[in-house]
Amino acid sequence: MPLLVIYPIFYLTLVFTGVRYYLVHKKAHLDPEWAKKHVPWHYDHHMGKNQNANWCVTQPWFDWVLGTRIHYSAKTGQNGIESQP
Repeated sequence: MPLLVIYPIFYLTLVFTGVRYYLVHKKAHLDPEWAKKHVPWHYDHHMGKNQNANWCVTQPWFDWVLGTRIHYSAKTGQNGIESQP
């Protein structure tokens, strides 16, 4: 608890993001259709061909920074290329 006393905002941010990660990740695995709509980058991690991509769960920004975001679902085909309408 010393972290809470010394750096309360940092500590509360860690708790919030940890709980959010757990809840979103659990919901994504229990309801794949929800995941496809609300966290498509995480859905792509599990359903895409390359399991070494799309590591982010709650937000895709870190995948963008590292260049590991590959689109598979939604408007793209299984190979990550935009499908034609």
